[in-house]
Amino acid sequence: MPNKGALADFTTGWHNLLTNVARNAAELPDLSVYVAAVAEVLEDVKARGAQQDSRKGLKRQESKDLRERMKVGRANAAKLRAALKAHYGYTSPRLLEYGIKPITPGKRQPKTPVPEGPKPENPAPTPPEVKPAPQGTGPSKSEGPAPQPDPSPQKS
Repeated sequence: MPNKGALADFTTGWHNLLTNVARNAAELPDLSVYVAAVAEVLEDVKARGAQQDSRKGLKRQESKDLRERMKVGRANAAKLRAALKAHYGYTSPRLLEYGIKPITPGKRQPKTPVPEGPKPENPAPTPPEVKPAPQGTGPSKSEGPAPQPDPSPQKS
């Protein structure tokens, strides 16, 4: 189902209307005032649609160019920040003038030994680890189908 508000639907409909009025002009009363008004608006709408399409393409290209320039700008700004850090040092408060947060040494907590509980004199022995038996990749001899008896009668 076509979009009822689409520009192409209106222009196509108006073009068809003008074409059919011109084809049947002999049997219609003088409609030149209305025909001229619709034709004028039709041409204006087509021209504005073409301009809009042109601007859309131009806008896309400008947006692409802007994204590329932003990428280059971010890379250059990162290089400049790195040079400022190298010049002033990573901890200098002068970096704040340039919008760069200096690295501040954090306050370290003094390491205090964790008190351990009293150790038992004879600790209980730990049981040895039991390792599982290695599994083969193929079926073992005990696995597989059981032998089937021969259904034919045996002669002695």
